[in-house]
Amino acid sequence: MLLGGVFQATGNASPVTVPAKGRYMLADLARFARRYGRTAAVQPHFPINTLTLMRGAVGLAVAQSGALR
Repeated sequence: MLLGGVFQATGNASPVTVPAKGRYMLADLARFARRYGRTAAVQPHFPINTLTLMRGAVGLAVAQSGALR
């Protein structure tokens, strides 16, 4: 599913791109990690545009049946 397309169609935005939502989301992820004894690290390339990756996956699935199972 192309989540960016849904955001665009609905006039919404990823929580990480809205400053208040992004801060809360990162704090919530840190709390979740602590709860389960893990560490949370911010990925420096997040968020990324996954459209090219999705197109490649679909192309592979079309070219080689069963390749993504």
